[in-house]
Amino acid sequence: MTADNISIQNSDYCVYNYYASNSQFTNFTSTNGYMGFYSRGCDDVSYENCNVSQMSRGFYNRAGDNASHSNCSVTQTEVSFKNYGQANVLVDQCAVTSPTGDAFYGYAYDDSKNEPEDINEAQPFGEGSSKENKEGTGITNVEAIITNSSFIGVNTADSWGLSMITYDVGCTATALIEDCVFENWDYALYAYDGTDDNSGIIDMSAHGIDFSTNTTGFGSNELTMQHAENNYWGDASGPHNANVNPNGLGVEVMDNVSIFPYYTDAAMTTLSEMPPFRNNNKQLYYNSLIGAVNDADPGDEIEINEGEFATSNQIVIDKNIKIKGNGKGTTTLTPSQNTGSSGDARGWWLVNDGISLDLSDLTLDGEGFDVYQGIRHKGSGSIDNVEFKYIIHPGYAGTAVAAFGTNDANVDISNCDFLQIGRVGVLYFGTGITSSDFTNNTYTGKGDGDWLDYMLDISAGAIVNVDNCDVSENTGIASSDGSTSAGIMATSYYGDGTVANITNCNIHDNSYGIAVGYDETDNSQVEAHYNIIQDNPEYGVYSTSPTVQAQLNYWGAASGPHHATTNPSGTGDEVSDYVVFEPFYDNENLTGSLLLSTVSVPTDAYPNLNAALNAVVDEGTILITGNFDQPAVTIDKSVTITAVAGVDPVITPLCSTTGALITLDYDTEVEIADLTFDFSGTNANGAVIAMQGTEATISGCSFTGHATTGSGERALVITNGAEVAVQTCTFTGFGSGTETGTEETEAAVHIHNGGGNAPEVEITPDNYFDNNYIGIHVGVDAATTDNSEVLINGNVFGETTCNAYAIKAENGNSEITAHENIFHCHTIYMVSAPSGNAPFDFSYNYWEDNCDSKGGTYEGDINDVPQYTDENLNNLDVSVFVAPANSLTTGGATSLTYNVNISSVTCMGGFDVLLTIADDDFTNISFTQGVFLSSQGTTNWQVLNSAPDYTISCSLDGTVNNASGSGTLFSITLDTKDVENLTGALIDITAVTLRGPNNETIDCNGFADG
Repeated sequence: MTADNISIQNSDYCVYNYYASNSQFTNFTSTNGYMGFYSRGCDDVSYENCNVSQMSRGFYNRAGDNASHSNCSVTQTEVSFKNYGQANVLVDQCAVTSPTGDAFYGYAYDDSKNEPEDINEAQPFGEGSSKENKEGTGITNVEAIITNSSFIGVNTADSWGLSMITYDVGCTATALIEDCVFENWDYALYAYDGTDDNSGIIDMSAHGIDFSTNTTGFGSNELTMQHAENNYWGDASGPHNANVNPNGLGVEVMDNVSIFPYYTDAAMTTLSEMPPFRNNNKQLYYNSLIGAVNDADPGDEIEINEGEFATSNQIVIDKNIKIKGNGKGTTTLTPSQNTGSSGDARGWWLVNDGISLDLSDLTLDGEGFDVYQGIRHKGSGSIDNVEFKYIIHPGYAGTAVAAFGTNDANVDISNCDFLQIGRVGVLYFGTGITSSDFTNNTYTGKGDGDWLDYMLDISAGAIVNVDNCDVSENTGIASSDGSTSAGIMATSYYGDGTVANITNCNIHDNSYGIAVGYDETDNSQVEAHYNIIQDNPEYGVYSTSPTVQAQLNYWGAASGPHHATTNPSGTGDEVSDYVVFEPFYDNENLTGSLLLSTVSVPTDAYPNLNAALNAVVDEGTILITGNFDQPAVTIDKSVTITAVAGVDPVITPLCSTTGALITLDYDTEVEIADLTFDFSGTNANGAVIAMQGTEATISGCSFTGHATTGSGERALVITNGAEVAVQTCTFTGFGSGTETGTEETEAAVHIHNGGGNAPEVEITPDNYFDNNYIGIHVGVDAATTDNSEVLINGNVFGETTCNAYAIKAENGNSEITAHENIFHCHTIYMVSAPSGNAPFDFSYNYWEDNCDSKGGTYEGDINDVPQYTDENLNNLDVSVFVAPANSLTTGGATSLTYNVNISSVTCMGGFDVLLTIADDDFTNISFTQGVFLSSQGTTNWQVLNSAPDYTISCSLDGTVNNASGSGTLFSITLDTKDVENLTGALIDITAVTLRGPNNETIDCNGFADG
């Protein structure tokens, strides 16, 4: 359609263009009607030099592509430009004047919903306005470019100059507006998300516009960012927004609109500087930190430029955010008022309960103001590379950080400097501080004077790890009550459970280096190791009553700290009673510590293995002199731990155990002897002793568990290449021996690869296993390859109370050999082994339950012959068996020899042995007569071969000659073929007949494969 130089008046639709693409309208005038131009479903429609006046709608484009308007004008019209799902709307050098409503709408919607006409348009569009029917097939987006045009309103309330609108999920409305004029609107521009869940997508960019005569320059309820940079807003201070630019005196701008930089003059020649505060997630700039914080969403990061910036009011952190500067001394924040002296008003910063703040790379300088607490921290998070200065309040007050949140409210502080602090660098207070790290920090006190200094105040049950810090010049004394300063203070005065672990610190030139406790009832737990504690004039470490473990420190002199009784010749810092300082280093390089060769436990100095290990030399001895409660400990040096002669000490867990109570670490050699470990009174689902990559001997010890299933507790866990010998120990109650239902995991001894090298374990001799679910457990499960090498000799299983399993092997790749053991009773299986592998060698044992090679007291493949017939292990039964048993081989081996032996026979004159050898795996098979019969006289020897079955027969000539005892019947020599993964029985004995001198049959109790 083409129309030129036409004028239409007094018509509802001056132009009704329905699906007529490539239409052109030029020099067209429409006056006094409902709609000037209506194009629906039309592509490539153009309007040039067209004029509309006194209409309800001027230009209405719907569901098409490419609608261009140039040099058009609209006056006295309710909606000048209305675009429903129209792609590529172009408006250039057009003018809107004297509107009776709004100037420009761009709608994006889902036209498949067929919404009825009576759904009202979003306000403020005017009463009685409505959406037309939306019939169609799906999402219709709208894109608009508006340039060099003017939109002159008439200051009507709720009037919109240009708006982009989304109605349905998945819709997108975009607009680029440049070099236009918007005057006298309540809202010059508006991004309106009409979806129920604010999921519409609107992207508006407006530049080069003078917004000064409008009430609101840019309105938005959209969550995504709108861009309005490089505009003039009516004042050199820019537009006003309570968060982004609270001091702006220009027209209002709503949230989520980017305004920086803006022009400072109406001629738009000079741009403002960028503000110092930037939300890196929203890419928004702010003129105040409080505004940036208030406008942030959880997880956002706020970055602060270089420079010094005053903060107004209290900074309240009520969402999880990150705030970072450009470095200590480079980015500096200062307060603009004093803080309060009680409650939350004490904090310059306030982090609310349950909120996480990560703060880094700036300086907080309170100089010139009274600051009670720099950061009042009820939440969690981290503070890194921050300098705190002049956090001072009258009355011996001023704390840089007060951390006292609940429920794992840990605040980790690192690489920070503290200068001119009123009283405390960091206060960690309460049981909500469960494991905060304070590392690589420096605190410099104010020196002598009527004031106080503490780098740390750890109290009321807080648990803090202090590492690699430097604290000095804390020497002030309060004239009010004589209180003195200290580098670090820990107390349980306000609540039990306070713990401080202090390592690798330089604590010097303080009145007290470390002060522990408030009075004689204090129960704080403090350990200090590998520190340099020197030149503290009053005390290096002082305690009111709690024992302080302070071994392995340097005290300022090679002779160690001075104590009038325990080290009167020491010339280093003074220590009070209750301080365990030996051994100590004799130089500040922390080399050559005076470790002890023997340490006794329990004593006041060494109440448990943890304390003793800090004091004993490598390859030293820890003597156990009595009962004690043991916390979890890792033994990382070679040591012998043994009871003093004549003492039977009992070691119990200090608290509930989920891992190992005692871990023997890699590359150590440890001997543990003559101790009793009692787990029966403490909740436990771990191990008493776990051994990984160590060489260990456990001898003469007694282990007692709960005797219940479901906990997973074990006495010994041996993994990752550990080489362990277990001798003369007793194991009782690790799981229940009466359990016959569900499969459980409790075991006295559990051996497996553990993801590393195969352990090598010898459990021999004289170990006793009673009332355990599993006595010895090898492997994890059938599917997990395990190469453990286990020798089990000379032990007793189920003597007083049955085990459910005496021994349980999970994987056929393990190597298990068991001899000279006594198996009394079981409730499930005496031995459980996998099937389909070369059998484990369980020969030369006594089985009270009458276990034989096809019996029911074990499952899987084991060789159990010959067996002893008595528990004194004096007499063997009559058995024929292959030796060596369980000999797994690899492909390509040559000249392998196996002997078929007999045990404990009387007056034998001959035998027949039927066996099978798999031809698929072996070749060059030959048989050689043994000496058991041939040494008694002439024999008749023959081998019948119907491969893979062989029958070997041998008889002594005559009726007098016979052989008694044990020996080799014959030998087998063979080669393995060049195949991989040879498994299963190499030689399968299927039948044995033994004959006397007169060809009578002799009983054979059993036979076993090889």
